[in-house]
Amino acid sequence: MKVLVTGATGVYGRDLTDRLVRTGHEVVAMARRVPAALPVGVRFHQGDVSDGDAVEAAMAGCDVTAHLAWAVTPLKSEADTRRINVGGTENVLAAMARTGCRRLVFSSSVLCYGANPDNPPRFTETDERRPAADYLYGSHKKEVEDLILARGVDAVLARTAATVGRNIDNLLLDIFAAPAIIGVKGADIRYQLAHQDDVGRFLALACEGGPSGPVNVAPDDVMPLAEIARLLGKRYVELSHQQVMAAVRFMWKHDLADITPGEGAAISYLPKVDTTRLHDVWGFRCAWTTAESVVDLRRAVAGRVVVAKRRIDLPWRLRFPQGHTGGVSAVEHSPTGRPAALDPPGALDTPVDRRAPTYRAALSRPGPLRPLPLTLHLDLLRTAATGVINAFGTVAPSLAANAAGSFGHRLYLNEGVLDELGSATTLRRRLVAAGYPREVDRLAAAAGAALRWTADPRRLPDERLEAALAVLHDEAAWAWSVAATGATLDAALDGAFDALAIRSLDGSPFDGGAATVALPPDGRRRSWRALAERTAAGLARALVGAVGERAQRLAMAGIVEHRADVVDLTWSELLQPPAPDLLAALIERRRLDHERLRAVTLPATLSGAGPCPLDSTQMATTASRSTP
Repeated sequence: MKVLVTGATGVYGRDLTDRLVRTGHEVVAMARRVPAALPVGVRFHQGDVSDGDAVEAAMAGCDVTAHLAWAVTPLKSEADTRRINVGGTENVLAAMARTGCRRLVFSSSVLCYGANPDNPPRFTETDERRPAADYLYGSHKKEVEDLILARGVDAVLARTAATVGRNIDNLLLDIFAAPAIIGVKGADIRYQLAHQDDVGRFLALACEGGPSGPVNVAPDDVMPLAEIARLLGKRYVELSHQQVMAAVRFMWKHDLADITPGEGAAISYLPKVDTTRLHDVWGFRCAWTTAESVVDLRRAVAGRVVVAKRRIDLPWRLRFPQGHTGGVSAVEHSPTGRPAALDPPGALDTPVDRRAPTYRAALSRPGPLRPLPLTLHLDLLRTAATGVINAFGTVAPSLAANAAGSFGHRLYLNEGVLDELGSATTLRRRLVAAGYPREVDRLAAAAGAALRWTADPRRLPDERLEAALAVLHDEAAWAWSVAATGATLDAALDGAFDALAIRSLDGSPFDGGAATVALPPDGRRRSWRALAERTAAGLARALVGAVGERAQRLAMAGIVEHRADVVDLTWSELLQPPAPDLLAALIERRRLDHERLRAVTLPATLSGAGPCPLDSTQMATTASRSTP
């Protein structure tokens, strides 16, 4: 199936694109701005949905269109907002008629119901929708829904709750990252919040099938705004309705906030929805509750505060490395190739820009890794590199995706990461050092919450197990980032990542990371670095336990023949395996490739501009010299 995703660089679009690719679909990603990277295999089409010709060109040959492009942040001009929201949808519908695209999945919103004082306790899909005319987000969602229904196309209208999670970077992040969260006196403000992972999972399901028509997508529970503020560690301030509206009008007029007066008036009466159709007709349940989604949101707001539309990264706080950088490819066109390694390369080796200078071994382990630990560790290394680069304030927009590579199915780290870290100012280093102990404590506390949630993976339903795998993966990446930040402060970046590496994912039984972590040999932060590494080891054990449970379920379902077969799947394939009729041959090819690579020894240092690749008869001539 070929799917066009409009708004592919937004919160919904990134998640949906990744899920569709994992499922084996062909994806065309359309957006106004070129992203730094996209999942491997995705074709990018730069364009604006307000340009009908661009939409039609992107949609050519597509079976399904997931229409996610929307002016989430309100524009000063109502006409410009309408041009994107309503005009863009008209272009999508016209292109569907001309190209023969058969199905539309539209990301609507519960805000199409309106925010009124006489709202019912819970809206069903058949209730009247009454958004205020000056609340453009909600009124445009209703207008576009009516437009789609009038055309009679096969369409799913996913009325999603306000969406949060560890990887959001939109208007909701600006609201919840503010110094204080504002409530309205006398108003019982309760939020029903969906997690981005659940929304992405539903949109992917709707692209593949299911009944047409509207459906509410949200968890069942709600949470008072004051409790949300408490969980986020924010000050909660209540003002009168008149004070709130006066402040909103002033900030909107002077371009100090992206909340319109119409949206400000809606704060007191946000709609809540009934999810019976989601459960009974679609057979879908959210893996995350509202409360859990708010806890996860703390990752996105950590180390960041928003004042008058300006996002400020606090230099003494470590930012959670958002997003998944593993399994991506650079979008911009640049010379690519492979550093001097193998010919032919390993099946999972990564192409890199030949202008990249040097890669050095990231682990002391000499042999190749199996596909599951290889792709997992690549992802962890790249995400951790993003976190460390963020900590020291260096700017390297394309470095994260190329921070680590697989050559001969061994892990290598780009020395450009070290170069970037070396450019950090003395003041920035002192600020990071001053806050480091507290940041390690925060890491341990957050990891503790994740470990409690995933303590017994056998009791988790499938959707919760998938969420647990994602959480543990991301928490492990954060732990790697924090440990590497401490090593950078102590100038101890000449050791390998062995202390953090997740053990025994390439064998059975699955038994997790190292049981103990010795204190680093030197540095003022040695005890805090050791705590970060112990936290990483605990997350590794939990992650391996969740992987083992996932493997067991795949074997019981007949998707893999044996539980241990999962070591020959990539991390993405573990979450969404290929079709069973293709899987056995894929696993066999991967095993043969692993045996071939075991017979090869690679040097500890590889150059992206090397004169020639090694073949299986060439051996390393120097001892391993590894970097974290």
